[in-house]
Formats: sequence, C-alpha cells, structure tokens
Amino acid sequence: LCAEKSGIEGRAVRVRREVQEPKFKWGAVSHASVGVVTQWDADDGHATVSFPDADEWHCLASELEVDPVSDRVRDGARVRLRAGKVPRKGRGGIWRATPSAPWSSGRARARCAS
Repeated sequence: LCAEKSGIEGRAVRVRREVQEPKFKWGAVSHASVGVVTQWDADDGHATVSFPDADEWHCLASELEVDPVSDRVRDGARVRLRAGKVPRKGRGGIWRATPSAPWSSGRARARCAS
C-alpha cells in the first residue's frame, strides 16, 4: 500500500543509458550521476531529483532507473568509508577508526505506518 502511494520518491536513481538527451536537458547531470527522487507526479510523469551537483533536477520519471547499489543505502543503514577515500560532502561524525556508523542523507523522508 505505502509503495503504491509514494511511487519512486526517496529512491536512488540515475538516468537510463538509453536516454541520449533528457527532455529538460542535462545540466550538471550525466549517466554516471546518482541522486534521490524528491518529487514524483504520477499524473504527468514528471520527477524532481536531488543530485550532488544538481539539486532539484527536473525530468520525466520514464528517463530514470533505480540504481540497485545506491538504493540499498537508507537512513540508519550502517556503512563504512573506503580506506583512503574522503566523502565529497564531508565526514560528518564518521572517522577512519569508526568501523561502521549510521548513515543519514540529511533530508527528511516520509515514513509509512506499518
């Protein structure tokens, strides 16, 4: 029930490889970009995606596909930093000595009642 109401909102997505030119242009987004769907309108098929380099990127939902690896990371999931890597948006409370820590997107997300 909840999935039917929310559609693809909150999912980690990328632009499908088959899309050569998105209807509303690329901007700072590429096929390699992964972002989170912040809005989806089932009536007209439009979506808004928050990418690291393009917040509020407008597109058609049909131009997107769920990124299976990134989509598994959710608020509260335990993650590890790769050795020698520095997160683009900073470390927050995560340091090399920390084996794993809860991840947070920093964005509010609607939660469905169980």
